[in-house]
Amino acid sequence: MEFTIEKGELTEEMKKKINDAIIDGLNYGYMLEHNRYFFVDKFYDTDFKKVTPYAPRGSRMFDLTEVLEIDTLPETQQIADLLKKATWE
Repeated sequence: MEFTIEKGELTEEMKKKINDAIIDGLNYGYMLEHNRYFFVDKFYDTDFKKVTPYAPRGSRMFDLTEVLEIDTLPETQQIADLLKKATWE
């Protein structure tokens, strides 16, 4: 398997977890070989709601400084808390 690292380091343990996920996904009909995988230290609860009807077409990327109307991003927990009050269309 070929890996392309975008940021950080990729350990042998991480490679094994990716490979295990790919194999497990086959049991559910998923083909996970050509995906991006992210490793994080912690997940944060938030609720960034879409306020218009219908599902979005395609993927969406957001500049959090624009969404939150701030110049620099605070700590991750504070970003998650601020996103609970924000919406998108």
